[in-house]
Amino acid sequence: MENPSEYMLDGRPEQASGAVVSCSLEGTRPILLEVQALVAETNFGMPRRTAAGTDYNRVNLLMAVLEKRCHYEMSRFDAYVNIAGGMKMNEPALDLAIVMALMSSYKDRPVDSKMMVFGEVGLSGEVRAVSQADQRVSEA
Repeated sequence: MENPSEYMLDGRPEQASGAVVSCSLEGTRPILLEVQALVAETNFGMPRRTAAGTDYNRVNLLMAVLEKRCHYEMSRFDAYVNIAGGMKMNEPALDLAIVMALMSSYKDRPVDSKMMVFGEVGLSGEVRAVSQADQRVSEA
C-alpha cells in the first residue's frame, strides 16, 4: 500500500463530533488514523466503558484526568473509544487525541477536520511532548 494514512482516513465524516485525526508510529513510519469516541449519559449507576484498538485502562485513566483536573463529571457518562479501521495502537502519543475525541463527543462539537493532534497527557492534565514530532507533522 503506497499511502496507508490516506486509506485509514478514507470515508471520514467531515462534521461529526467525537472524531479526531492523530498520528501514530508503526515502527518508524508515521501513520495518520482516526480516533473516535462516543460519550452518552449512563442509564445505570455504573457507567459503561469500552475501548477498541487502544488500552481500556488508559482510556479510564484519561477520563479520570478529565474529571479531576478539568472538572467534567465523566463518572455520569458511558464512553466508547475506537481506533477506526481496526488498528491497534497503545502509543502514549494518542492520549491527546483520545481526550479531544471524548470532549468533542461530550460537548457535541466537532473538531476541525484539518486538525491533527498528538501528545501524551500526564496525570496532572499536562500535555507532554512525544518523540519524532517533526515526522508526525510531515505525514499530516
